[in-house]
Amino acid sequence: MLGEMIKLRTQVAKSIEEVCKNGGGSGGGSSDELEKVKSENKKLKYRITHLLRALNGDSGSAGGSFKLYTTEGHHSISVNQCQITASLCGTSLQIVVVDDAMRTSKEHKALNPSGKYPLLETDKGSLAGVMPICKYLCKASKKLLGDGSPLQTSQIDQWMNWTTNTLEPTCQCVLKGIFGEEVYQGSWNDASKDLKTFVKTVNSALSDGYLVGGQLSLAD
Repeated sequence: MLGEMIKLRTQVAKSIEEVCKNGGGSGGGSSDELEKVKSENKKLKYRITHLLRALNGDSGSAGGSFKLYTTEGHHSISVNQCQITASLCGTSLQIVVVDDAMRTSKEHKALNPSGKYPLLETDKGSLAGVMPICKYLCKASKKLLGDGSPLQTSQIDQWMNWTTNTLEPTCQCVLKGIFGEEVYQGSWNDASKDLKTFVKTVNSALSDGYLVGGQLSLAD
C-alpha cells in the first residue's frame, strides 16, 4: 500500500510539473490541456483519499494505539502526515473529529490547554502539532530516526522544519490552482517557480534514495 502511495505521489508531481508549464492560477486560462490535467488530478486526489482511509485501517497496533484529535476532518494534510508516520511505526491512530461542543468542554480544554490541533492523546499526556506528534511516534517506536546520532536526528529536524515552513506553503498554493480553487495568478506563478527550485533541492538530496543516512527516516 505504501508503494502505491509513492506511485501516486509521483503522478501528482508530474501533473504539477505539467501545470507549471501551462499555467494554472485563476487567470491562467482554461485550455483543453489544463482542464485535462485538473481532471486527472481530481481522480488522483480521490484515489489518495481512499488509500489513506485503508492505510489508517491497516496500520496495526504493534506500537500501541492513540487518539488523534482534529478539527479539519479525516483527510487533512496534517492528519495524513500523522497517519502515514504512525503506520510506518507500527502504531494505530483513532481519528476523532472535534466539534464545537467537545472543543469548548472543560474536559477537552484540560486535555488540550494550547488549543492547537492535531492533538495526540497518550496514556502519559497529550501533545499538539504535526512535528511533535510525528517525532513522538518515531521515538516511542524507535523507528525512522536514522542511526539515532545527534547529527542525523538534527538533520531530520532540519528537513522537517524546511518542509513545514517552506515547501508545504508553496505546494498548497500550487495545488489550489491545480484542483480548481481560486488563487491570484501572480501568487500562483511565483509559487510554481519556487516549487521547481524546491523540487530540484530535494532531488539533489535524494542522490542515494533517501534524505538522511541512506535509509528511510521521518524526513522522507
